[in-house]
Amino acid sequence: MTNIFERFSPQQQKKYLLVFAVLTVFFMVVFVFIDAPLVSPSAPFGIVSYELAGTETAADAILRDWDSVMGYAVISLLMDFVFIPTYVITISLGCILAGHSLKEHDWPLVSIDSYLVFALITAGVLDIIENTSLLVQIYTLPQTPWPQIAFYAAITKFAFIFIALVYALYGGSVSILKRLEKK
Repeated sequence: MTNIFERFSPQQQKKYLLVFAVLTVFFMVVFVFIDAPLVSPSAPFGIVSYELAGTETAADAILRDWDSVMGYAVISLLMDFVFIPTYVITISLGCILAGHSLKEHDWPLVSIDSYLVFALITAGVLDIIENTSLLVQIYTLPQTPWPQIAFYAAITKFAFIFIALVYALYGGSVSILKRLEKK
């Protein structure tokens, strides 16, 4: 399976990874400040609690807690639409570079990097579906199927991201170990 990043050399991929990693960290820092007011008794993890509410009752309780800070939730969800391509590209490049490292050093799981890029693009689409479901609930009322759609989209997205991050760390660790062995 091929991926959209193959047109770039590994050196270019590393440069793009650095740029997108900085953007990803920037967004994550901004989200810390935007999401802080969203921590409440029914949403101990802020916006993530809302993503994983899963039921009308839980989503409604969160939205009631957020009545005075609802603008922060809307801003967070709208900003996430811009963040999605940033984290998808960052983690995808990490997976591609991990694949290069694993191939170079003849380690297992070398050929799954392109599949993980596809999984990450799918995670991005799921994130869009999730955010849309969450916004619908803010502007209407939490009712079936919106909390359930957001929940299943979120857990699938998080699973794909987790697997890809583990793979990227695995490949990066192999690369570091091999460089240390050469010294």
